[in-house]
Amino acid sequence: MKLWTLGAIFLWGLGNLSEVSSCQVGIQYFRGLMPLRKQEYTGNDTNSRACNYFWSCPYVPGDSVKKMYDCRDSDPAKPYFSVNTCSCVETDHEADCEDNEIKPYNCGRTFKVGDEPEETCQKFGPEPVSYIERFPNLNDPQRFWYCRPQNATHTIADNCPWTNSYNPDVIWNQRDCSHIELENNNDTEIIRGEILAFNNHPLNRFKCSEPYNPNISVDNCEDRDGMFYVGNFANPGYDKSIYYQCVKNEGFWPAAIPVKQKCPENQLFDIDSCFCVDPENFKPCANYNPSNEKICATVVGSNPCIDENGLFRKGQIPHELYCNKFWNCGSNLIPYLTNCPGITVFDVLHATESGCACSQPKPNICEENWKPENKYRCASEIIDTK
Repeated sequence: MKLWTLGAIFLWGLGNLSEVSSCQVGIQYFRGLMPLRKQEYTGNDTNSRACNYFWSCPYVPGDSVKKMYDCRDSDPAKPYFSVNTCSCVETDHEADCEDNEIKPYNCGRTFKVGDEPEETCQKFGPEPVSYIERFPNLNDPQRFWYCRPQNATHTIADNCPWTNSYNPDVIWNQRDCSHIELENNNDTEIIRGEILAFNNHPLNRFKCSEPYNPNISVDNCEDRDGMFYVGNFANPGYDKSIYYQCVKNEGFWPAAIPVKQKCPENQLFDIDSCFCVDPENFKPCANYNPSNEKICATVVGSNPCIDENGLFRKGQIPHELYCNKFWNCGSNLIPYLTNCPGITVFDVLHATESGCACSQPKPNICEENWKPENKYRCASEIIDTK
């Protein structure tokens, strides 16, 4: 069933309740999720009960109206809201719906207006968790909230644009964790409505994020695609006064090694300029974007045992720079740099029972090693890494 259809049935069954209920608790306001309690449920749908629904209390300056949601709109297989997990679950027994009646404020917190930022990167619950990465801006589909590290335990949200130019047909799609450009046809507005309805559902909020871990590994100069870089790259952690310099490791694997660097006092490393800058010139939206971490560095190569199709080759592969070295690619998927003994050189034309071998230098042997058609001559066996 379409998302908008479920929402229409839901509102019809519950009348105007979603428009008159407040997030105000005494002189304070509540932020987070609340269960719909039995005395609030006025629906006449025999297939529904109070435990299927919950309230969302977002913090919007000057707005204390609760918004009601149906667990089944997020995931039909998990129709019951639980205050114990602050999520929707599969069975009413798992939800323990009676707890919804006695612990209504378990999935959020109260605050005074002015004490809270407009958006939060925290997932409310008995043990609140700070998240990192991005989630949609519900008030402006042309922008998104980016949760970046604030310190060793918390993250903070920055309001960032998708693109430098305004395009009303580009919106964030929380289902696929990417922005999408809508085609201009008769179904455009229906599709837009379904995407925005999914984006707006509170339980889909952190679908494209992950819990914040300040102990991010920075022990290599490799990106997510296995490519190695030389040059400066940003510290993936919260301390942007630190950056790393990837230095080329000639003839060895990995192809580059990181050297930790520190900006001058009171400065931060900036990926726009590739230098340390004063804090007022530091742009959080750009600098905390993971895809920009190595924008100031240059690709130098990838795993020599993996071919252009992403397949691992077992055997011996000539070194790309030195004729007296070769890569020994074993079954453990790790390349080992091997030196030929004495004055010998690697010879792709010198085959033995165990593969190619080193031999005495002869004319044009290095050129033969470096011909593209000979690169995998001694590494024809392919290992499936999937």
